[in-house]
Amino acid sequence: MAPIFSVGYLANHAELIPLLAGWHHAQWPLGSAPSLEHRIEIIQDRLGHREIPTTLVALQGKSALGFVSLVASNMDCHKLSPWLTSLYVHPTFRQQGIGTALTEAILREAHALAIRCIYLFTPDQESFYERLGWHTISREDYHDENVAVMECTLSGR
Repeated sequence: MAPIFSVGYLANHAELIPLLAGWHHAQWPLGSAPSLEHRIEIIQDRLGHREIPTTLVALQGKSALGFVSLVASNMDCHKLSPWLTSLYVHPTFRQQGIGTALTEAILREAHALAIRCIYLFTPDQESFYERLGWHTISREDYHDENVAVMECTLSGR
């Protein structure tokens, strides 16, 4: 049975930052942040409320299940903006709709900001995002990985 959960601003649950930074560091160890401390700083810089940047967290009670961020820039080789980034659901809670809920929530945030298109890149979750209405605009090598650069148009949502 899927857990009952809510999605809220990480800014209202800042005590979870070290935990989420640890998850982020374990999932993407070769990313732009060389240390856990640096990832904590990055997440602390994403504590907006209906602005860019912001981070949303899925919660069951006071326990984090996953998170996602909306940022201005995420690929240094593109001038596209803004980006969905760092979608992560703890392995215990995957396949229960939490990733979908987080993605839809960040799209609602972007729509409320009058954003028309939002972007992301993924090396391995292209089909997940396609099911949610995203489409691939390019495939390219980025930081030694082949990734799909994807876009979601928010008009009509």
